[in-house]
Amino acid sequence: MATRGGRRRRPALRAALAALATALALAAAAAAGGALASGCATVKPWERSQLARRCMTFGANRLELKFAAHVRETREGATGGAGGYGGGCGCN
Repeated sequence: MATRGGRRRRPALRAALAALATALALAAAAAAGGALASGCATVKPWERSQLARRCMTFGANRLELKFAAHVRETREGATGGAGGYGGGCGCN
């Protein structure tokens, strides 16, 4: 083995590591490509009713929205934008 600057050169080890790195990069690219390719799905007409349910929409539960707005107003110490009232202490 030839030495350079006090270090031994190992061409077989470097080639093996380069091959391993290439294989890992290809495997990662294949996994990412597979994940991206399977992200789109066609929804059948009879399956659309499941996606159109009221619970699938934002703001379906008014009481939950009102509570979330109250918590946000209490944490921020300010009201407005949502038509709420009260102070920063949460005592309304």
